[in-house]
Amino acid sequence: MRLPIVFRRSPVAFGLGLALALCSLSADRAAAQNECMISGPTSTCGGSVQLCGPEGLYLYEWTGPNGFTATSRCINVSDPGVYSMRIQDIEFGVFFGPCTHNLTSGAGGGGSCVISGPTSVCQGQSVELCGPDGNLRWAWSGPGGFSASSRCVSVSNPGLYSLSVSDAAGGCGAMTCSQNVASQNCQSSSNCPRNAKFWQRQGAGKGRDLSPSQIRELAGWVDQRASVFNWSDDVAGFNNALNRPSDGNWRKRAMRQFAALLANCGARASGLRSAGGNSMGLDMNTQVGGSNGSFTLGAWISSTDARLVALTGRSSQDREAIRAYKSIWAVALAMNHGRGVGPICAPPGRVDPSECDVDDDSNEGS
Repeated sequence: MRLPIVFRRSPVAFGLGLALALCSLSADRAAAQNECMISGPTSTCGGSVQLCGPEGLYLYEWTGPNGFTATSRCINVSDPGVYSMRIQDIEFGVFFGPCTHNLTSGAGGGGSCVISGPTSVCQGQSVELCGPDGNLRWAWSGPGGFSASSRCVSVSNPGLYSLSVSDAAGGCGAMTCSQNVASQNCQSSSNCPRNAKFWQRQGAGKGRDLSPSQIRELAGWVDQRASVFNWSDDVAGFNNALNRPSDGNWRKRAMRQFAALLANCGARASGLRSAGGNSMGLDMNTQVGGSNGSFTLGAWISSTDARLVALTGRSSQDREAIRAYKSIWAVALAMNHGRGVGPICAPPGRVDPSECDVDDDSNEGS
């Protein structure tokens, strides 16, 4: 009896076939994994957008912000956030993913372009204007060829400022908005300066408008504001600076009016008032005129302080120094009497007579 012939697959051939099958399956899965990709815009542009999974024999499972779920290949969404999707191969039942897609709110469509910031700017100062925040691109234009690409800009010229806003990720149309910035004269409606004799009387305790503590505070303010003054005792230094020089020394006369001018500015900055409740002092933002154009009182004080420091030690007979002191004296004297500082307050009513005293320095010879 003959036995049937049995053909057996060799172990080598069987192993090779299994390896080829596994490689094929692994390649199919890798291809499917690569296909787990979400296509669509990265921004809602203020409206609704469509996101889609890959085409093929797949089942789809979507999740997203605010409890969003879906099973279709494509979804229409409007909420920004991260959308996640995984796919299942219908033939093999294998899941791939998840893959994610970040959706921002962006600009355009239902979004808004709004400029925040002041609608006026003080002369010689600047203000900040800002566009909307977010993943955006900003393009500014304005008067005098102004342009910028930052969210916030600092501007000093009056005029119309325009802003174009677009989504930094792309896909959204640009929005535009504008804001007019008007010029404003921010100096006080009126200044109420007092002359050097008034401040001399207050410092010496002969006036009734300021208390000793107010005098000390004001004297300290003057000393700190000017480098040319360096008083070990603020009140004593304040009084000495305001004493009328008996020898006609032009440096002393210029320093006296300069100290009185600073006292006026310090009084205004501190909100000091006379015994009768009247305003006193000068606003440092006041625009004052000159041969070189318009500048603020504060700027004039700073430059004059540096000038007086530079003149320190010059001979009292130095003609160039004398001319400089005369110029400082004349300008400070005029402002202490309310000339060249814009509108001044109405003459006070019932007040200490010293408020109406004629400044004796103005009667000195030139």
